Amino acid sequence: GASCASVCLVCVPCPWLVTYIPQGPRWFLGSYLQHIDIFFFRFLMAAELAGMLLSSLPPSIPGADGAATTTLATPSGARRITIILVRHGDRYDYANADRWSAAVDASEASSNDANLLDESVPRGINRADPPLSALGHAQARATAKVLMAEHPTHILVSPYLRTIQTAQPLAHASGLALQLEEGLAEFKHTHGTLPRAATRFATFPEVDDSYECLYSFDRFGPPRFEKEDVLGYFRRILRMARMLRSPRFFDSTVVCFSHAASVALVQASLHSLPFTPTPLPLCSSFIFDFR
Repeated sequence: GASCASVCLVCVPCPWLVTYIPQGPRWFLGSYLQHIDIFFFRFLMAAELAGMLLSSLPPSIPGADGAATTTLATPSGARRITIILVRHGDRYDYANADRWSAAVDASEASSNDANLLDESVPRGINRADPPLSALGHAQARATAKVLMAEHPTHILVSPYLRTIQTAQPLAHASGLALQLEEGLAEFKHTHGTLPRAATRFATFPEVDDSYECLYSFDRFGPPRFEKEDVLGYFRRILRMARMLRSPRFFDSTVVCFSHAASVALVQASLHSLPFTPTPLPLCSSFIFDFR
């Protein structure tokens, strides 16, 4: 049981522009074009290789209108899985670089280095964990309105603050809990430097503090407070792509909030189409139907 499915893209470049394209794969940026440096282009090109290594899905075929489609099959049977990959909204540190940098510097200067390994001691501002900007919050709200039409059943979220805030409006609209998933974390994530789900719950009561990660750094490594290397990152993303298509998500629509490089790599790993490096707009969403 396999059927043809298309990749869709939701682009929310600003609070007043929401574009939903029901056929694909295509991408549309409206009046917005994000700057992408050579470092990110390398990740996008590596995504094609990651997809080739993961799956032997059939090549793309032309659709009725010439758009590329692909045959996507679940691991067994004819059950449906819909996976939606969403990049977080605009970051506060990018929109307010000087103010953010000054606040982090002041926080770091007042930190007690001797207590950095004690999770009971507040660590101040984490430079790698900025919140959303005002634009980012508007993008998140607009994205939630669009994604509600997909009838989500699960919301998996990278444990970073910007992804939690991006997912929060969808949790409010759907009534679903936010499940913090370490497998969706940022590139070269350092395990142990972000608050645990139970701690996030105090600020974000939408978080399910009983959720057990599909990919746990405690299980798969690296050790706490050791930065993930590039090879470990690719292994994590490939494993995560497989887990998202497991039987536990049959007949479900799983929305995954993550980061630019991770969204690109999981996307390539899921459908293994020739991957052309293109900018990923903030709050862009890729929708995959597996049957």
